[in-house]
Amino acid sequence: MDIRAKNHSEIKFEDLWLRRSGFSLFFWKLQRLEHLSITERLFAAILSGDKERSREIITSAETLTMVAFIELVRKHRFARLTLDNLCEMNVLQNLDESQRNELSLVATQETACQNRSDKNFKNVLSLVANLVDSLVWIKGVSLCRTVYALPVHRQCGDFDVVVKADKFATLVETLESAGFTCVYDPGFCNQLEVGPILPHSALTLSPAPGLIPSSLCSIQYQDTMIDIKIGPLDRGLQMHEIDRFFSDSSNRVFLGECFRSPSLVDHLVICVHTLQKDRFQGWKTLFDVHLLSGKLSKEEQMWDIFVSRCKLEGLEEAAWVSLSLAADRFATVVPQVVLTALTPRRSLAFIGMTFTASPYFVWNATGLPMLLLNAATSSDRHRKLQALGAACFPNRAFICGYFNNGKLMSPIFHAVCMVLHWLVLLLPGGVIRNSFGKIIWPAPKHEHVPVVPPGSGPPLQKIRERI
Repeated sequence: MDIRAKNHSEIKFEDLWLRRSGFSLFFWKLQRLEHLSITERLFAAILSGDKERSREIITSAETLTMVAFIELVRKHRFARLTLDNLCEMNVLQNLDESQRNELSLVATQETACQNRSDKNFKNVLSLVANLVDSLVWIKGVSLCRTVYALPVHRQCGDFDVVVKADKFATLVETLESAGFTCVYDPGFCNQLEVGPILPHSALTLSPAPGLIPSSLCSIQYQDTMIDIKIGPLDRGLQMHEIDRFFSDSSNRVFLGECFRSPSLVDHLVICVHTLQKDRFQGWKTLFDVHLLSGKLSKEEQMWDIFVSRCKLEGLEEAAWVSLSLAADRFATVVPQVVLTALTPRRSLAFIGMTFTASPYFVWNATGLPMLLLNAATSSDRHRKLQALGAACFPNRAFICGYFNNGKLMSPIFHAVCMVLHWLVLLLPGGVIRNSFGKIIWPAPKHEHVPVVPPGSGPPLQKIRERI
């Protein structure tokens, strides 16, 4: 490899302090596998296919431990993969009959849920067939059909899709014409009551190049939820090489319908960012990293590309933690030169601040103090500070579109709107939403559409009849 190893003071992932997003004051540190509970150690051993370790823990485990283990499997929706791995390792017989029955029952439920998800995804793909080259499906909905041996091995909730910005409104209108409804909730649309959301193109308004919504728009029909994005990284900052991201994606076929999925390198970068956003707590995303890393290891030059893209996106620290965790939990094989190239320099600032600052850089939701802290603790701080500087003085077209439905405004009204814009940039989205935001940008008065958990409703059968 061409990556040069650098000398760093020794640093370990368990040295790092982490904090959840928002105003949480809960801080914690990551732990190595040997310090986790016996339930989690068993979970890691089975997922990674460690036969000896799995058998050893199962034969010595108490009943309460196995009950907790099955609940952990249920929580992360890995029952079918767990059951198949236990059978493949010839370890299933080491479980009590009641435990085998319970695991089989959960696996059966997951299979039924996956069957509904498959039908729903097929119907959605048929709806958006004319946009296939403008959409890239990412995370679970794509990984389960491209990286995992069977789709049921990787359950997913909503369907995450990245759409080219100029096709966003067309995509939403296509889905709405088939009976889908936008979910107007701050968790699914971070611009709700802090900016305009209608017409749909208003959601893509930006005061500076590169700044995009983190949660752009989610749209739902029964138990099918589609999370629509215009950037693959849920952080508020567009991926540097977004055009290359689309061109590097590849065509796949599922149940006779075509869809596009990211390249292996891009998908690993996405998973690294998702894991960082979740503060490295997700077993599912961590296992995604493990499987994607295994596929990258088959072509050494792919690791060179991965390292360079992580550095370009300011994600090298997150990549180092993610790969180190995967190696600890699942014995993931990662070339040492890769870890060396990604290893951050040890400092009190890095240990205490990098993963305690908000991972989000959303100009109209995060709040200026946390935006500045995010930039200060990032390796791509120059790009972020440059974007913030440009966002402070946006062009007139943006102000008219954001505050006056695209209509021209008088100089005095423009000055007033500039002050409001600075407040939106300065304050967290929750403060704006609960003060003047709901007056300027009231939420649409649509019939309430409850968010239905995946798999709890009927399959998406009537979509074709509505178009």
